[in-house]
Amino acid sequence: MPQFAVVVPHSLSREDARNRLDQLIERMRSQHGDRLNDMQGGWVSDILNFSFSTMGMAISGAMNVEDDRVSVRGQLPLAASFFRGKIEQTIRSELQNVLT
Repeated sequence: MPQFAVVVPHSLSREDARNRLDQLIERMRSQHGDRLNDMQGGWVSDILNFSFSTMGMAISGAMNVEDDRVSVRGQLPLAASFFRGKIEQTIRSELQNVLT
């Protein structure tokens, strides 16, 4: 399976970064809930494991909150690999907005 990876720096505490990521997830659910199905996620320490499906494609991954950055890694279905650059750009943009 193709993978995606994004790293976004931040200057927040880990707790503040986690709280902002939680707010981002809730915003995504409310704004895009009609296109995101089976959206699930859970924190294990400073790692948010997530999964959802969109347009019949399952996407999963993990966000790791570190002292000075958030790293996102995940799996894409083969059909979505053609859009990997756009997906990474969108994730980066959303994280930069929420972490600054």
